Amino acid sequence: MFKKKDTPLAMDTVLGEYSSISGNIESEGSIKILGKVEGDIKAGGDVYIEATSSITGNVYGSNVYVSGTIKGNVLSKGILHLMTQARLYGDIEIG
Repeated sequence: MFKKKDTPLAMDTVLGEYSSISGNIESEGSIKILGKVEGDIKAGGDVYIEATSSITGNVYGSNVYVSGTIKGNVLSKGILHLMTQARLYGDIEIG
């Protein structure tokens, strides 16, 4: 009768430490990056850039937590949390 809307899992995408992607990543849920990405990252949920990660591209998310390196702009609808080991080379926009 009524169709239940599918909601994304709390953490539905994880890129491992020894993995790399050349291209854009989009998800309706949250994303955790431990490896290397050359492209934009867009998430409807939170984005976690771990200490072992290297991003060359823009990052968009509800909340963004950075421990690794980003060479690009960051747009966060909520909060942006930069850890002491984080390296960010770009502009920041927080909603």
